[in-house]
Order: sequence, then structure tokens, then C-alpha cells
Amino acid sequence: MFLQLLSFATCVYFTVGYVQEITFYPEPDYGGNATRFQSKEPDVTPYSELLRNVKSYCLQGYWEGYSGTDYTISNTLGFVSPDTTLLCWNRTFPLTMSLRFMGPMETETPSVSIYSGTTYSATGGNERTFTGLSANNFGFVPTFMVFTGRSSWTGFVNDDFSGNSICFSKSELIGYSFLQGWEIRSLVQGCNPKYKSEYWDVDKNMFPNGDSSVIQRYHGNYLKCLLVKWDTVAGRIVLKSQTQQRFVILSIIAHFLATLCRLYFITLYPNDIIKRSEATIGAIEYALTFLVRFDIPVDSV
Repeated sequence: MFLQLLSFATCVYFTVGYVQEITFYPEPDYGGNATRFQSKEPDVTPYSELLRNVKSYCLQGYWEGYSGTDYTISNTLGFVSPDTTLLCWNRTFPLTMSLRFMGPMETETPSVSIYSGTTYSATGGNERTFTGLSANNFGFVPTFMVFTGRSSWTGFVNDDFSGNSICFSKSELIGYSFLQGWEIRSLVQGCNPKYKSEYWDVDKNMFPNGDSSVIQRYHGNYLKCLLVKWDTVAGRIVLKSQTQQRFVILSIIAHFLATLCRLYFITLYPNDIIKRSEATIGAIEYALTFLVRFDIPVDSV
């Protein structure tokens, strides 16, 4: 019995983590010869032709792309899979000059990674990853942090693990936190009440606006006529597949034509001018709302 339990526990242990990787396909629906990246690429120029021909791609972990080499300038993509779910898209890959997974390759490794940031990206610039029990002497004040291995960390304002502190509590395999308003110069693994730290739930606050439940409800359940949807895995708004986008666009065109027909029929009957005006204004307002469908609020981070 003990050996059975030990075997089960071993299986569970080896399935809690995964390797961060991104796979590119030259055909839609993940067809053709796949090319897989499991490395940080400060300059993807040697792969520019391959990336231009990408028609679909999948990833695991947390990946960021940048419009400049060495992880500089602005972000071109940013997707995180906090568990073992594979995220896939049927679309071309955005123009990118550098690409990297965030933190260590193995997500079950307890670690914290800090980033120096750039003018246009908090996640860009230099990256330092720590897997020990403590870390300081960063060389810069980080603008962004990534946590792996379900590990929690306490950050201090001073370099010698003193001063005001904040506990970054974490339970998912991988997560992140922006550091606006916080200056972190040293870190210790874990959260101890003796530090009297401010508390920050990383898992709940990965969605920056704090209203993810409302947005998820509307984009996931109600607003089916949009080009975007709520991604329950990534915890953000993402584009629908190309097939779904075409269906949405066709339905929008059909409704728009129906509205135009409605306006036309209003003009055919010489009713009361006030009633005609009310009906016309209502039809016009309904038609104009279709423009909102093409204002796509997709998160880039």
C-alpha cells in the first residue's frame, strides 16, 4: 500500500510542472512541420523568414515578445498559461525582434525573476532569476517580477532585507506582478508574519483592472457578437479563431443590412413625423453600435 501511495505521489509530482516552450506551424490549424523554441532569443533575425510564414502557434508557460532586439522597445505579445494547459492561436505571428520565456524553463522550480524594464515595457530589459532562499544586490530597481514553482516571496525596500516589505503570495505554477509604486531591493523566499509585510495576492491580481469576473462574464457568456472572447486559462481578453471571426463578421454584416432595410421601410410610410424620427434615431443608434465590435481590447501583456 505504501509503495502504491509513493508511486501515485511521484506521478503527481512530475505532472505539476512543465517546460516553457512555443511551437510555430507554417499552416493553419497547426499543420505542417513544427518548429519549437525552448530558449530565450535576444535576436530572432536568423528566424525572420520562418516567423513571417507562421500561420498558427501554441505555447506553454509565460512568453513575451519585443519589437527591438535584446528585449527592448515595446511588447509585441505577452501570454501566460498558469497551469499545464496549452494555449493555441490560428493566426500569423506578430512582427517580433526578440522573444523569451519569463523565468526558468522548468515552471516547477521555485524562483523569482526580476526585470529592469524599458521606456515602453515593464517586462523588458535585463532579467535576473533567483532560485535560492534570498537575493539582493540586483544592480537595478525592478519594474516587474515573475514567480514560478508556486513559491511566495517577501520583497524589502532596502538592500539588507530591512524596511517596509510586501509579501507576494503565490499558489499557481507561474505568475507575475507589476511593481509600480513599490521599490524592491532585496527578496527572501516565503512570507513570514515577523516582517509585518503588506500582502499581495499574485494570482488574484494578475488581471490589472481588478474586474476580471465582470469582464469574464460579459465576454465569456453574453457578448457572442464580438471578435474577442475571455480566455479562462490566460485570464484575459484574446482574439477568437479566424473561423469564429469570419462567422462574427458575417453576422454583423447581416444585422447591419437588416438595419439599413429597416431605415428604408421607415421612409416608405408617411406616418407621424415624431414617430418616424424616433424610429429612425433608434435604428441609427443600433447600427452605430456595430463599430464597437471592431474596437478589439486585446491584452498585450
